[in-house]
Amino acid sequence: MVYSSFLRPARGHVPAVIFLGICSATACSSEDASPPPPTTASGGITGTGGDGAGGSTGGTVEAAGGQGGSAMDPVERTSLPDLLSEAGLYEADMETLAPGVRPFRPQFQLWTDDAAKRRWIWLPEGEQIDTTDMEYWQYPIGTRLYKEFVRDGVRVETRVIEKRPNGGWWMLAYQWREDQTDADAVPEGVNDASGTPHDIPSEEQCQTCHLRMPDKALGFSAIQLAHTTEPDDPTEWTLTRLAAEGRLTTTPPTIQLPGDETDRQVLGYLHGNCGHCHHPRSSVNSRVDLRLWLRTDALDSVEGTPTYETTVGVGLDLPEDGPPGPTVRIVPGDPAASALFVRMDSRGPEYQMPPLGTEDVDPTARALLETWIQSLTP
Repeated sequence: MVYSSFLRPARGHVPAVIFLGICSATACSSEDASPPPPTTASGGITGTGGDGAGGSTGGTVEAAGGQGGSAMDPVERTSLPDLLSEAGLYEADMETLAPGVRPFRPQFQLWTDDAAKRRWIWLPEGEQIDTTDMEYWQYPIGTRLYKEFVRDGVRVETRVIEKRPNGGWWMLAYQWREDQTDADAVPEGVNDASGTPHDIPSEEQCQTCHLRMPDKALGFSAIQLAHTTEPDDPTEWTLTRLAAEGRLTTTPPTIQLPGDETDRQVLGYLHGNCGHCHHPRSSVNSRVDLRLWLRTDALDSVEGTPTYETTVGVGLDLPEDGPPGPTVRIVPGDPAASALFVRMDSRGPEYQMPPLGTEDVDPTARALLETWIQSLTP
């Protein structure tokens, strides 16, 4: 689960958007091959976990409705538990991390209207992440990831996703109680949660982005973890530590994004905020060839990245029933004529990008992208 707040004009629904010439009623494309899964009587959702063109063998995603066994044993359970205290993140004091739970930090973080976030992962003991394809990791059964959101000083929610025995993923958000002693499952989501502008997504909304990746975890990947920890935390997972502790099936390459600092920050931002939908194994790619997910084997130069190749000077066709706008993804030297910049700088259900999870433009990223486009030679 990725996003913290969903567009006001589309509460309870995924907004229709236009991005770089493609109309969408789901995330970033007008696809109808993978419609949102139906809601079950228990308030959860059940749907196939693969993306239309991703080649994934994902499974169903079911809502919390009670426990079928221990919160630590994915084989016994039939859903995620109703309480965060039973989801394997904390010891009984709800402060100390449970054994085996370790923090991690993506170096290019997702913008969610300036919410502060902490992330953790539990990897089954003795198991490895299959990194045969370094761009698309495959996680062992039972892997759990946790993401905490704090907005305006209030700890609002913690999201949990867990890989099931059948290869699918459970996804569920928990809203923290006012006294912060525990958090309750909210499978239908909550708008303006805990007196803040932060919206907790429903399970269905969580799938909108997660199902675009072959295996559904986001942010725990080669490029995102190719950094050092500052200050150094010996428990924090990085790419180097994962390799050193034998948790990867193949040795990762040395990863360094190309160009100067602005180049690296722009490429990284688009990778972390847009790449999980815009990559070759997403069904979005069948509608629009926009590849913002960086590859570890294509980092020799800025111009050689898939981001540059599929944006700079690349035209697009606007749909007849869509709003007018720029007809080139990036025009070197001219941000105002660049569709990618204009849509990133917009908010509203028909035009903004990303289409979900944000109501405010990221000012830092806007300035970076504007500077980068201006620096490109026409």
